[in-house]
Parts: sequence; C-alpha cells; structure tokens
Amino acid sequence: MGSRIEELRSHTEELEAELRAIEEDDKELSDKVEDIEAKLEAELAQKAGKMRGAFPKTYLTLWFNSQGRNPTFVVVRLQEIGFKPTKGEHDFVYNWGRQAELQDLFQLGDAVHKTLRGSKVLYRLRTV
Repeated sequence: MGSRIEELRSHTEELEAELRAIEEDDKELSDKVEDIEAKLEAELAQKAGKMRGAFPKTYLTLWFNSQGRNPTFVVVRLQEIGFKPTKGEHDFVYNWGRQAELQDLFQLGDAVHKTLRGSKVLYRLRTV
C-alpha cells in the first residue's frame, strides 16, 4: 500500500510539473498573440490613415464684409452642412470620407451658396 501511495505521489508531481510547463507555454503563446494583435492593429491604423488621406477634401475660404452677417452665425451655418473649422490657409474643410463624384462637388457648392446667400460673405471652394 505504501509503494502505491509513493507511486501516486510521484505521478502527481509529474502531472503538476507537466501542468506548469503547459501554463508557461500558454503564457508564452498569449504574449505572442498579443504582440501579433498589436502589430496588426498598428498596421491597420496606418493603412486606414493612408486611405483617409486618399479621399478628397473640399476647402472653403471666406472673406467677410463688415456690412454682412457676423462670423459666428456663418460658422454655425456651415457646420450644419458638414464643414469643420480649421486653421491655416483655409477656414473650413469638408472631409468626404469616400470618393466624391463631380455631381457631389456641385451639390456641395450649391449647399454652400444657399447657406451663404444674403450674408455678404465671399467664398472660394477648392477640392483636392
């Protein structure tokens, strides 16, 4: 009976050692999977950024008249049709987020024209 207990203890120790080895392998594999996921995520973010850059943007530059609408009013109205204020050479940008057809550009131009009608604000649209 004593030898059977010793045999079972020995077998238990072997199984526990095997389990620890499996757990270490599992941890190593989990770390590798996390590394691969992080690399894929970074690559995907980079490619998405490049794709966003590939879509056209329409830039809007404004010239205000002191006899016309105030700038805050104009900013709010232009944001309502999808323009975002920006700093730099242009005052606003419209991010298409997709390929824009010529008809889309005309429709946006019409929307800007309608929005600014009567405001005594001059504007220039540029799509690149």
